[in-house]
Amino acid sequence: MGEKVRVPPAKKYLAEFLGTFTLLFGGLGAGVFLSYFSGESSLNPVNAGFIGLAVGGAIAWGVYAWGNISGGHFNPGVTLSFLLAGRMDAWDAIPYWIAQLLGGITGLGVIYGIASGFSGGSHAIAVATAMGADGYAGNGSAYLFSAASVLLLEIFASFIFFVVILFVTDRQAWKGFHGLAIGGVLSVLVFMGMTVDGAGYNPARSTASAVWASVAGVSWPMVQLWAFWVGPFIGGALAACVWRLLNTENTVAPDVKPEALREEAEKR
Repeated sequence: MGEKVRVPPAKKYLAEFLGTFTLLFGGLGAGVFLSYFSGESSLNPVNAGFIGLAVGGAIAWGVYAWGNISGGHFNPGVTLSFLLAGRMDAWDAIPYWIAQLLGGITGLGVIYGIASGFSGGSHAIAVATAMGADGYAGNGSAYLFSAASVLLLEIFASFIFFVVILFVTDRQAWKGFHGLAIGGVLSVLVFMGMTVDGAGYNPARSTASAVWASVAGVSWPMVQLWAFWVGPFIGGALAACVWRLLNTENTVAPDVKPEALREEAEKR
């Protein structure tokens, strides 16, 4: 993940589509069904834990499956981080964002289609889809934290998530465990932020939720969507700055041969 790969652009964009599709279908799908179709009146700690694991697992399997093709971003904020860190081609950024948005909307669209067959109540689709969205207090949202609080969470949780991704995927990182590290940190962050704002940290995920909420007749997620682009993009910029400051990819002691350094990294 994060390394430049010599594959046709169309394959990279398809990999980003599939990875984001997987994240929304598996991760957010677990959130919708466990929270609103499991017979519970509200989100409980057990379900919250399983949702966090589902989201972390979905991103991990996407990284392992398609990371060698596209870099495994599946998140516009991650793409911005890699762009600002100089670790991807600039002309790939907009196609990556488009592929991620389409993948997210499609993945959650399948969940919406499955949920449409639920016979437990006429209000279920609107409620489940809306509460699958990210938000803050106001405009009809059920969330109780202010926009300022949510913006702080989105900035710093995204920063932590993205900076971990940048460091576990650089050339000096331990090999083979980056997917587990990425999935693990996302699981923790989702568990922490779920009741604050839905734990966005991904503009493609937040946009997909807002789109399908609108289809279900719920308008507030689209009104509040700005915070879930601004926060992760600021966090992504901060992550890129920290990686540029601290990374050791291009730092080699005078008495260490680059070949030896590469061989040592491959053994890890």
